[in-house]
Amino acid sequence: MSFIITVLLLSISTFFAKEPQSISLNYDKDKGFYTVPVAFGSKGEVFDIQVDTTTSETWIPSPKTSLKIKKYNITQSSTGKKTNKTFEVEDEDGDVRGKACYDNIKVGDLSLDHFGFVLVDEFEYNFKDFAQGKLGLGYKQEHGLDFNFIGKLKQNKLIDKEVFSINAESKELVIGELPTQFKNQLYTTCAVSETNDLDDEYRQAWACELTHIFFNIDKRKKNKKNLDYAFEAHARVTFDSAYPYISIPKRHLKDFKEKFMNEYFNNSYVEKRDGDSTYFVCTDESLVTSSNIAFIMEGYAYIIPYDKLFQKNDDDEYEMLIRFYKENDNIFSFGEPFLNFFTLVYDYEEQEVGFYGGDRIEMTKEWYDYMNEMTPEQQKAKKRRMYIYMGIGLFLLVIIIALAYRNKRENDMNRRFQNDNRIYAA
Repeated sequence: MSFIITVLLLSISTFFAKEPQSISLNYDKDKGFYTVPVAFGSKGEVFDIQVDTTTSETWIPSPKTSLKIKKYNITQSSTGKKTNKTFEVEDEDGDVRGKACYDNIKVGDLSLDHFGFVLVDEFEYNFKDFAQGKLGLGYKQEHGLDFNFIGKLKQNKLIDKEVFSINAESKELVIGELPTQFKNQLYTTCAVSETNDLDDEYRQAWACELTHIFFNIDKRKKNKKNLDYAFEAHARVTFDSAYPYISIPKRHLKDFKEKFMNEYFNNSYVEKRDGDSTYFVCTDESLVTSSNIAFIMEGYAYIIPYDKLFQKNDDDEYEMLIRFYKENDNIFSFGEPFLNFFTLVYDYEEQEVGFYGGDRIEMTKEWYDYMNEMTPEQQKAKKRRMYIYMGIGLFLLVIIIALAYRNKRENDMNRRFQNDNRIYAA
């Protein structure tokens, strides 16, 4: 009887389940990001705005802005409401500031009444971001459910799950369910990392822990000697749908050059600068087409192949789509090269980011196999190096403790001497 009831309940829930919503996106190939048409207000005025997974607020320009772009006059909408609350949306490429507003919006077939967004009056000086507006799909929402696009859809029972994904192949934003075309494929996840301690522009982003970077992993040949050229990152990575590169903090530039550029590209690369960023240009096509980079998150190596890492420029050189920035936080940003190879699923309810498609290796097994494939002499040498490093670290710790103890004793002796002098003088 209980089995029959369970089957009936599942059938009923399936019957009433909401279909996942697939919304066509526009893709700017030159700039490497997606836009989506959104209709605002009672007149359904359409704005083609950027899809951004690093900010939670949706915003569009107001008539007060001086830029020559399309602007939204909320006073002409019978369903619009402007408040006196000023919101600032912070971004690495420029902040915006404006009033909190409420109005009806429509994205694809999804309609929301009284949705909260920012009507931007001011752009930061030297603003370099997309000025026509943004659909905020960040992880953290500071201003409540009315401003949370995915959360508002769930509240209005338009979707069953607070999840979305961006499919680079079909150029679609899928809302409310996992992508159906990857149903039988491997699905891996990483837990969303805390971001409260980061700079303002990163706090609303989806972020995961990044432990290592490996170079030129060959998934087919299982060639593991390249694991010697890995380096530890101990960083966090944000997934930025509005960014055309992969960015790495400059603190890792030395390791990157020694273990990847010098090791695999010899003298066939040139280091260049663009403003406050550093990048590489390579000239030997045979070396470029045999390269890849793997980023390790929660034990999985996510491999980015050469054709996603390099882009041929007008000088017939291969420009690497990685930028090194000097940043206060140890933050990597994964933009187009990563997001166009893996389909990411952003899950508010499970608080995780999922990965479909692409090439990946379960690295705990690979590392175990790698260690076992080494000869006994190689294993001893590796362990000996580890013991040496540990010994050096312990020796330095003992010296620091001894110096601190000696300094404390000298301070204690000086205080006693001063006390004795005061007593003698009295």
